[in-house]
Amino acid sequence: MILRRFIRVAQSVVPRSGLLQTETCLCSTMSKKPGVSAKDVVHDSENNEFYIQLNEGGIEGKAYLQYSFIKPDYVDLQHTVVPAEFQNRGIAKVLAQTVFDHFVSKGMSIRPTCSYLQKFYNDNPLPEYQAKVRL
Repeated sequence: MILRRFIRVAQSVVPRSGLLQTETCLCSTMSKKPGVSAKDVVHDSENNEFYIQLNEGGIEGKAYLQYSFIKPDYVDLQHTVVPAEFQNRGIAKVLAQTVFDHFVSKGMSIRPTCSYLQKFYNDNPLPEYQAKVRL
């Protein structure tokens, strides 16, 4: 309950502070079990994006993680977005883990620019991630 209040306050402050809303709105996505899994993640390589189409009770949305290439073997993970209606379910964590696993399996170096992805990396210090992440 306290966490939800914090998120509402943070979201209302974002427009006045000039901070990116995507960085604020994801601070609690790891608090519940996800209603989605890695099999729900779609890689749209033409648009440099991984996404999950969401639909629950007539409410639709799209959670996504955008990236760009620094070099052919070095990727910058830039933005992670989960619609407000679908937050607090672990969706951002599923996206993060799927994307990290994808690029690590391809032997690519990763720069997690997104603050949520930096937190995910720090909370999941797997040797395979540590070998590829460049902060």
